[in-house]
Order: sequence, then structure tokens, then C-alpha cells
Amino acid sequence: MANLTDSNFVNKNKPQVYFSGTVHGNERLGANVATYLIEYLVTNYGTDPFVTQLLRERELLITPFVNPQGYYANRREELTDIGQYYDINRDFPYNRQDGDTRCLSTVGARATVQIFRNNFIVGALTFHAGMEIIGYPWGSFNHISVSESNEITATETPDNQMFARIGGALQDQVHSSRFKDIPSGEMTDLIYPCYGSLDDWAYGSSWDTSQNSRVFECSPLTYPPFRNEDYFTDVDYIRTSLYIVEASDNKDPPSSEFGSRGDIFCHDCNSDGWIPRHLRLSLSYFDLIQPYPVYDFPEYFTDYESILLTWRLNGCLTINYMAIEYLLPGASSYHREPILQNGLGYCNWQNEQTVFEYDLPVEVPMNSEIEILFRIIFRADQDFANQEHPDPDMSQVTYINNLRLVENYSEEVHGRTISNVPRLYSVIVRRTGSGNNVNFAEIDPETNRYINQFSE
Repeated sequence: MANLTDSNFVNKNKPQVYFSGTVHGNERLGANVATYLIEYLVTNYGTDPFVTQLLRERELLITPFVNPQGYYANRREELTDIGQYYDINRDFPYNRQDGDTRCLSTVGARATVQIFRNNFIVGALTFHAGMEIIGYPWGSFNHISVSESNEITATETPDNQMFARIGGALQDQVHSSRFKDIPSGEMTDLIYPCYGSLDDWAYGSSWDTSQNSRVFECSPLTYPPFRNEDYFTDVDYIRTSLYIVEASDNKDPPSSEFGSRGDIFCHDCNSDGWIPRHLRLSLSYFDLIQPYPVYDFPEYFTDYESILLTWRLNGCLTINYMAIEYLLPGASSYHREPILQNGLGYCNWQNEQTVFEYDLPVEVPMNSEIEILFRIIFRADQDFANQEHPDPDMSQVTYINNLRLVENYSEEVHGRTISNVPRLYSVIVRRTGSGNNVNFAEIDPETNRYINQFSE
């Protein structure tokens, strides 16, 4: 498994995102997407501003081969030690058929559960092939509706609005005049319901108490010894927003259709192919895990009464509220200045973004310096709270939603923290006879020390 992040950038609230390549061994495009994704991130870090900032804001866990044996044999299932073939994506301990407890029979499923147990995974993508869809829960038999004509459809998850809105954004990323458009929706509606799938387990297994959902032990016949405590303890926090990407109709498209390493964001160029379009999708999803401000910090100033701050938001679709709070020297409390209250701003990194500006007041005498503290207050994607008929009937459960909808939200798992508490910044303004400059730095709220220097 590849672990990609900027470890030099101090960020104690860095969400983890998981990318699963080949679950079914004969659906081979996902492993190629994963490999090229690693290459793209590594080679563009430090030169591409978006990639650099993304790796400062996220920790990415990537497994190109969940089923390496199946990939080698070009076979869907995993061949186990007892000579039987098992489908990894029917092997998870959730919504088992007729109470079957022979779950976690595969190395692939066991390894995946351990990855989720030992980390704090907020969002995930899992790649398949054989059709082209972007799917999300529900895709299980315990959350279906059957019409009078026996048509089966999925019921609505508590997080359905979030899944649908982000799914639509991912659709935009794979749109190309050279390919057909990919639908997005519940797995049951786009394909069929199934038992024991990764997407429903990762989303609902820790909290869904509806009938025939949670499984508390497995009794596999494979790979002894098996201890349930190794898989069913310390899992109550797993509530991941997971999308299944059925990446291509052809399970093994020829490399001539992969595309090139040119501009992967040119949707209609001849260089576009299976790899660039799914790199776009993956990068967009990594970004949409949580909103975050991106600043253009000035290094110098000429107006002795103000400094122009410029910023935008990444990691969201729409902005509902924006304000700046700052503390001037000698002031006893922060001043809040609303910037966006009525209407919407936009923060979709690859489509439309609203740029915000504010003149931060400063008065700096000659041959002196002052320090001003400021933070950006915002609310984004508040429409994710919309529900119609959630099943179960409860409020949203995913971390992606909580990071948007709950004010000053914070959660800690395994010593890792996710939080939407606004970051605090220091700006030190110096005015001398030989020149004027500005130094920006983030402040660690626990130690009050300067971290992440942005200018000298």
C-alpha cells in the first residue's frame, strides 16, 4: 500500500482517503489508474500548486492490487488455501445472505478490513470494470423497496444528498466528447443489490442496526487461525463515504486507449483516455473530502493602512457564508466582518471558484512591526443536510457531512483528528527605511507556536 502526504507540512487534522484498485482480478483498469495516480502525485508535488496543497491537506492510502492473485490469473475471484474461489466483494461482514457467517474468507477482504480498522478513513474509492457508473450506497438487500410490478430500487441513505451531489461532481470530471457520459446513483438502482459488499460495509456496518445488517462474527473455513477480535473490535467509528467506480465497459481495455501524460484536465483533447479521465475523478474526490481555504499571501505592502488578503475555497461545491475575523494590536476581542451572507459562492476546484478579498487594516509606524491574528469563518455545501425519506430514519452519519454541517466539529480516532475548527493565522507587518515586508504563519492552537511559514 502506498501512503502519500506532505509530512513536512504541519496539519494535525488531515483526513485519510483510501483508493482501492483491483478487487476483481479480471477488472484490470483500476490497478493502472492507481499506479498512474501515484506517479502523477509524486511527480507533480512541489511544482503543481493544486497537487502540492492537496498533499498538505490529505493523507492518501492507495492499494493498486487488493486481489493480486486474481489479477495475475486474470480471474474475478480470489483462490483460497482450500482450493475454492471466493468473490472478495461478497465477503464483507454486512448483510449476509440467510445469516451466512462464512465472511472474511479472502485475504483481500481481511486486509481491507484491517486497513479500515487501523486508520481513520473519511472517504474511499474502489475501482471495478465491466460497465461505466459511479455508484454509492445503498446497494444491499436490507435497504430496498419493491414496487407492485416487482421493481427493486434502493431506499435513501441518511447521507443521500451528499452522495448524489458529490457523485454529480465526479460525473463532470469524466465527461468528455471522446467517451459516453457516466451515470451516478445508488448501486441497487444502477446495477443490482448484493450481499456482503465493501461499499455498504464501509458505510453502514458500524451504526446500521436495521434487520439483517450488522454482523458481529465470521466463521471462515480458510486461512486459519481466524480470531474475530482481530476484525470486530475497534470498528465503531467506520462510516466511510465510499464510491464504486465502474470505470470502463471493457474489463481490460487496451493500453492504446489509456491516453497520455499530457494535460489530464483537457477533457476533449486527443490525449484524453481512460487514465486521465479517472485521474481527474480521483483528484476531485480527494479534494471534496473537506473544504479548506487557499491563500495568496503578499510578501510586501505599499499601502501603510491596509494589506490586501486574497483567498478562495477548495474542497466543496457551494459556499453559503464567508467572514473574516481578526484581532488588532491592543484589541480585547476579534472583529468579524461578513463577506458573503446572502447568495452563494462557488468552490469547485475544476469548475467555478469565487475569489474573496479583504483589506486587513494595519497602521505601522516607521521602524517598527505589528502582529495581527486572523481566521476565515465559512460554511459550505449546506444543502447536503437535505433529506426526504432516509432509511434508517436518522440524521447524517458520514464524516464528510459532519465536517460541513456541524459547527466546530472534531473527531479523534487512533490519535488522528479531523476538525473544521477555523485555522488561526499570524501576519507580522514590518516597516523600515530599507523596505516593508509581511510574514504569514499558521499558529498551532495547542502550543501557540508558529507553524507552516508562508513568507519570509
